[in-house]
Order: sequence, then C-alpha cells, then structure tokens
Amino acid sequence: MATKIVLEDLDGNNYADWRIWMKNYLLANDLWDVIEANEKLEEDEAELKAWTRKNAAALHAIHVSCSLEVFSHIREIDSAKSCWETLAIMNEVKPAVKPPEVDAYVQFHPLREAIEKGDLNSVKTFLQLHSDTVHRKVSGFGETALHLATRAGNIKIVEFLVELMSVEELQAVDENNETALIFAAVIGATRIAECMLRKTRKLVTIAADSDLPVIVACNNGHKETTRYLYSLTPFEILLEDNGAFGSLLLHASIFSEMFDISLDLLQRGPSLATTRTQLGNTPLDQFSGLSHLFPSGNRYVFWKRCIYSCIPVELPAGPTPGDVPIAIPENDDHVRQGMIEMPSLSLKLLESFGLTQIYDRKLNHAYARELLHLMAKHISSSIDDTKFEENGIYAAFFGAIKYGVVEVVIELLKANSNLLTVVDKKSRNLLMNAVHYRRENVFSIIYALGAALQMQRELQWYKEVESIVDPLSKEYTNIDGDNANKIFSETHQQLVIDGEKWMKETATSCTVVGALIITIMFSAAFAVTVGSNDQETGVPIFSQRIEFTIFIISDIISLFASSTSVLMFLGVLTSRYSEVDFLKSLPTKLIIGLSALFLSIATMMAAFCSILMIVLKGELNLVLPITLLASIPVILFIFLQFPLLVEIFVSTYGLGVFNRKMKYWY
Repeated sequence: MATKIVLEDLDGNNYADWRIWMKNYLLANDLWDVIEANEKLEEDEAELKAWTRKNAAALHAIHVSCSLEVFSHIREIDSAKSCWETLAIMNEVKPAVKPPEVDAYVQFHPLREAIEKGDLNSVKTFLQLHSDTVHRKVSGFGETALHLATRAGNIKIVEFLVELMSVEELQAVDENNETALIFAAVIGATRIAECMLRKTRKLVTIAADSDLPVIVACNNGHKETTRYLYSLTPFEILLEDNGAFGSLLLHASIFSEMFDISLDLLQRGPSLATTRTQLGNTPLDQFSGLSHLFPSGNRYVFWKRCIYSCIPVELPAGPTPGDVPIAIPENDDHVRQGMIEMPSLSLKLLESFGLTQIYDRKLNHAYARELLHLMAKHISSSIDDTKFEENGIYAAFFGAIKYGVVEVVIELLKANSNLLTVVDKKSRNLLMNAVHYRRENVFSIIYALGAALQMQRELQWYKEVESIVDPLSKEYTNIDGDNANKIFSETHQQLVIDGEKWMKETATSCTVVGALIITIMFSAAFAVTVGSNDQETGVPIFSQRIEFTIFIISDIISLFASSTSVLMFLGVLTSRYSEVDFLKSLPTKLIIGLSALFLSIATMMAAFCSILMIVLKGELNLVLPITLLASIPVILFIFLQFPLLVEIFVSTYGLGVFNRKMKYWY
C-alpha cells in the first residue's frame, strides 16, 4: 500500500490542517515554486520540460490527497497553481464565491482566464465545447462572459459574444443589477457600447441603482461615451415624470463640465434644474455652490487677471435641442478635445504660461452663465413663490451666499426680487448671511443698490397697486385695525433711515467735489484773462485765438454746472426725507446733481486742455499726451458714477413696475 502524503485527505472540513501538511510536502520535494510562480517559463525548452514535470508532480500530490468529492471539483484543472487557488476559494473565500456557485466557478475557470488574457481563439474553443455558456453566470459575482470581456476592454471578444447572444441575453445583469453596457460606461469604452447598441437600444434604458448608462459614463468623466449614450437615450425617460434620471444627468454633466449636454437638457426640459434627486437636492442647489465655474471664484494673480480680461471667448454655435454632436473614436484612448492643432513647442509655451488653462476657465465661465440664465428664466416664468422651498430655490440662494457665488445671487434676485426679504432656517436674511460667512462681494450687491432705490421700488409697488384697487379698499384694515398706509410706514421705517443715510453720504461726497470745481473755475477765469492782457489796450492778447474762446466757454459752463450740482446736492441734504420724497423728489435732485457734476468735470478738462494749447503754442507732441491724460478723470467718472446715474434715471422715469401693454389673456 502506498504511503500517504498527508495524514488525512481533504474533505472540506480539515482544510486548515491539510494546507499546512501539503505545503510542507511540496517544499520538501522542491515543488512549491510551481505554486508561487506567476507564469510558466517558455523561453527555454529544457526549462519548460522541467516546469511541466514539477507541475505534474505537484498536481498529482494534490489530487491523491483529496477525497473523491473534492477531487470531482478540480479534476479538469491542469495547473497546480490554479488547483491550489481553487481549493483555497472553495474552503476559505466563502463571501466572494457562494457554495452553490463553486461548481460553476471552477467549471468556467478556463473561459475566465482566456477572457482576461484576451485569447479569442481559446474563448471560441471553450464556447464550441460548451455552447450554453454564453448566457450563463461564469463568475462568483453573477457576471456573464460579456460582462468580463467588457470589463477587460477587449472589443474583439465582445463582438464575438454579441453575435452569439440574443437581445434578451444582452440584457442580463450581475448581482448588482448591472448590464454589460454599464460596465462599458464605467470604463468609457465607446466602441464596445456601440457594438452592443447596434443589436438593441433598449440597453440604454436599463438602470442600475437608479443610474442609467449615460449617467454612469458622465459620473466617470468619459465625454465621448457620454455623448454617444446621450444621443441614443430617449429624452422621455429623462423627464421629471419618469423619476430623477434627468436631474441626475444634469447634475453629473455640470460636475463633469460637459456643458453641451447640460445646455441641451435645460433647453428641452427646464424643470430638470429644480427636480430633486434621490439625495434630496436639486441641480440648481448643487450648481449654486460651484464657485470655480464663475468669475467671482477666480483667484488669479494680477497678470493672469489681465490675460483673463483680454482673452475673447464666445460660446460655440450650439446644436439645436436634441442634436448633441457625438464622436466615436477608432480606439478608446481619450484625447483632449477643443485644442487647436499647433506645433508642440508653441503648445508647451502656452501651457507653461497657463494661457490654455485661463482660456478653458473663461470658456467654462461663459457656459456657466448661460446655464444660470436658463435656470433663472425657468424660475421667473414657471415657479410660484409658494413653491420655492419645494423646488430647492431657497437652498440654492442661501448656498450661493455661503460660497460667495455672487453671479448666482444676482441672477436669482433678478428672477424674483422677493428673495431680498426671505430668511433661512436660522432667521438670517441675505445681508446677515453675507456678514456671517464674510462674503463681501455678496454684501456689496445690496450696498451698491442703495437703500434709497430700494425704498423707491417699494413705493412704486405701493402706488401701482393703489392705482388699480377699489378706492374703498384703501381704508380696509387688518385684524389689528391697521390700514395699508400705516402698515407700509411701519414696515419701512428702517429702510427710510437707511435711504436717508445713503442719500446724504452720496450728496456730501459730490458737494465737496462740486465746491472744489467752483473754486478752481472761478479763479481760473480771472487769472488767465487778467494775467494775459495787453498793457496798452487792456484786452487779453489771446482773445482772437480759438483756443481762448474754447477756454472761456468751457470755464463758464463748468462754473455754472458745478454751481447747479452743489445746489441740487444741498437740496438733497436739507430734504425732510418723508416716504413720498423717495419716489420722485430725491431721485430727480440726484439725477440733476450727478449730470451737472459730470458736465462740470468734462468742461473743466476742456478748459485745461485749451489753455495748455495756448501756453505751449500748439506743440502737438506735448499737447496730445497731456490731453489724453486730462481725459482720465472724465473716463473714471463715467465708469464709477454713470451706471448709478443710469440706474436712478431708469428707476425713476422708466416703464415702471408693471407692463401696461400686456394683452388680455382671456
């Protein structure tokens, strides 16, 4: 009777002891290197023969040391290493390979190995011998051969398997309810996805854990694959009525910066921006916190800010809704899209200076502004104030304040100015949150608007509503016995105080400037004319020159304009500041004062330039540079104060709050 190699044959209950006995035996007989080797040696024929003998000896030792039941599971395996690993899986790795599936795991080992190596011939041979394998689960995770081939990224094996499989077999899912197309979406294998979808497009509608294949590809950042899958995904499945697929894709495309898809989604389904996902948030809510997508989130140094402001950026002419362009590459290597072909040296120079990154950043900002515009348009036209909480608009508004995304705050305020007065769960409004989170750029929105113009807007609303209601309604009272006029006065007391403060500060600053101009122009009129008189006639010697005439006219206009501005601003300072004054009186004085001040500064610079031409005797090489320098104060005033002047004028004398040309809707 032959001597036993180990004390007990492996029967499934003694693996821990059996493994130690068998390992010691293999080590003692110089066979353990066959188990540890990564691959067999094939370079030398002698070495190959030696390896073959060792493999056979180790395999025989394992076979004769197993019970007949265990041997039935490993008898088809011709590699000692694979046999050793299979026994380890059968006896130790139970969570990964469930006991009922051990047979299948062992049986399909050659197929899995061939797929992993990309050996198409071995795959064909195995399937010829086992024709029913093409639709069976061949791994411990419930994956089919198509799943494995897709994950390996082998297009040839995938094409071969797809030809053999029916439409129903292509829709098979693993333990995670994932189809093979989901696997292709994860790795960004566009050609593999195309191969499957040529046979059936139904695969794009089969979701795994609430994610469609197009969403999976987008979440993984595969732009070509995402565009291809999006072009084949029925838009109806993305609509709000069919769940949160559309909002999830919008959210993912914004995060992955696939803005062409984002724009197409919003153009075809604006409500997706305010549709909640399974996590309870909305794309608008998430979008409002992405400060890097907006200019306010820039942290460039000075020279980069200059380059950013000078680079011209225009959004490419977009396709019509539902016609996102796709590109299926010859292979699945991803290349940077949108770069202009140029010599490698020039490209490296641009990249070293960060110019391409600045351009890409500014282009993203342009896309983000367009997305924000579409979202705000949907809010202003389709969502009632009472549904702001439900649609996540309050969350987006206060999120934008928290992260300092001033562009989102401004756009939402334009969509609905009532957001100025809303408070969050901690009873903090816009200003309080801006101060709490130290967001000076958000705080500046209200500061720049000015309390006076806010008060004017409130009065315009009050007067407009008053003009259309029944006269008797004006005297109606609430449960506290207060009529509308009293309630308005009580609720706007602080705004009147803030408006008065803003008006006085503005008027005081402008009065100082106007007074200085009066002083300068008054003294200049006499200093120039008296100091340049003819000693015999007493007439200014330059009186016949056109430059002198321009000086006199400019000086007079500047003097009277500055005097007018000072008087207007004094009128503002001495006003009684009643509520009704904010409607017309105070804004009108401010408009006249700012206009007169602008005229006085411009004519003062004209007078200065004309007298220089006289003194320098028309030397253009000196006069022109000085004239250009003299225009700087005028330009600065235009940039700093002219927008305020226009805003006050439009607010006071514009079309008003309501559109009075609105057609009857019935």
